[in-house]
Amino acid sequence: MTTVTAELDDVMGAPAEGYLVFTPTTSWVDPADLGSLPLPKRVKLASGAATVELEPTGPGWAWGVTYQVYRLEHWTEYYVVPDTGSVNLNDLTEVDIRTLEPHVEEPDPAWYAYVDSIVAGQVGRVEVVTGTEARPGFASVFWIGGTTQPVNMAENADVWFKAT
Repeated sequence: MTTVTAELDDVMGAPAEGYLVFTPTTSWVDPADLGSLPLPKRVKLASGAATVELEPTGPGWAWGVTYQVYRLEHWTEYYVVPDTGSVNLNDLTEVDIRTLEPHVEEPDPAWYAYVDSIVAGQVGRVEVVTGTEARPGFASVFWIGGTTQPVNMAENADVWFKAT
């Protein structure tokens, strides 16, 4: 068993209240035998903290963690749990439920190439510096950069990619 600790200490300025529900689940692509998985567990958040004993994940399955935090919309994330004795929930590897592969934060480079091809051939592109740049004569425009939303955007037609 692995001891998993969670600390959710800043929800609207206070420690989180509610529950964490740990549910074993298989991937969508290659489901494992559900009969061999452990039972779900539900733990109460006490002053924003919770501790639970979980079986380490094996091939073909992961733990789904549903965050049932009061005053917030509930959400679920999926993690693999190592056989390490104890671990913090924040340190677990998040996985994609479809494949159980580690969750990737950055989009695939092909996505950027696709967006660039759209921008180059079918819509206008404006590099935003001040937010008052002139709007080119395209039906749709990608506004790229800047920290102030462009004032010349067409509603329901243009997209602004704000600088980070």
